[in-house]
Amino acid sequence: GGVGKTMLELQISLAIASGEVICGGLFKSDATDAPVAPKSGKVVLVTAEESLEVIWHRLHAIVSTLARNTRLRCDKKSPGDMLALWKKNLHIYPMSGQPPVQLMNCDFVRTKAFSQLAAACEGARLVLLDPIRQFHQCDENDSGAMTAMVQTFQMLAKRTGAAVVGAHHTNRASANLGLGDTAGASR
Repeated sequence: GGVGKTMLELQISLAIASGEVICGGLFKSDATDAPVAPKSGKVVLVTAEESLEVIWHRLHAIVSTLARNTRLRCDKKSPGDMLALWKKNLHIYPMSGQPPVQLMNCDFVRTKAFSQLAAACEGARLVLLDPIRQFHQCDENDSGAMTAMVQTFQMLAKRTGAAVVGAHHTNRASANLGLGDTAGASR
């Protein structure tokens, strides 16, 4: 926690929703070596650990930076055009304080919540779920359970046509020892 996962997710979400470059043009096209500017499209971000107030504060910080620094925007859309695209394409669901949303149960069966999420994600280009741990009750050390969770994400991608990304925390031992950025920190 606290390494910037949600801020990165919000920045990518805003870029795709408005058709702007991602990460200030970090990613280049193989053919032209120009920044890849995606077409604008629907983005669904479900944050299980963030409140509406926290998301609002972070969005405000990102949008304020974009408004002040035009070099961060690729095709120089007006602020009004970007706001209209964000209003149309950006679907953020902050779930902090809400009942947990389980996409599969302990028998690895997809739940009603999975079907509701799939319906909300129809037509999306990108779906972000943060963090994965909040969307199931299974043992994270059980490879069968985690395979079922990955398959649940794959089914969501197949049903919606969207890229599905799940953010995840590092393991506690690595975080406590200051080794959260090492390969062994993943769960």
